[in-house]
Amino acid sequence: MHSLTVSEENKKKMNNMNKYLLALLFFSVALFNACDKDPDNLTLIFKETKCDNPWGEAGLDDGSYYVVVRKYLSDYGIQVVGISTEVYDENAGTNCNTCDCLTGRNVVLVVPVRDAKKAEEVGFVLRQ
Repeated sequence: MHSLTVSEENKKKMNNMNKYLLALLFFSVALFNACDKDPDNLTLIFKETKCDNPWGEAGLDDGSYYVVVRKYLSDYGIQVVGISTEVYDENAGTNCNTCDCLTGRNVVLVVPVRDAKKAEEVGFVLRQ
């Protein structure tokens, strides 16, 4: 009978240990996800036009286009952490041939928080 009591106590201890391990697992996952967000940087976007962008004509998704955009932003004292483009409308600008026609792409910019205001001053907006 005594061994049965020990076994029940062990089960209770194991259940408590499992609860603590499960809580630790949830805490670790929550902490990992919180670290995934970078509080030091912000993402902004610019609706690209065919040729009325502050840095000039729209370019291909290649390194040379990003170099031109980076250079323009650097001239305004904006540090670029990351830059890319994304398509939001594949049909934009197909029937429009003026410089202010939208291309259907966003220029996506990641900058330090301290430079976000400068990026907004040249036409970027915070991503929602």
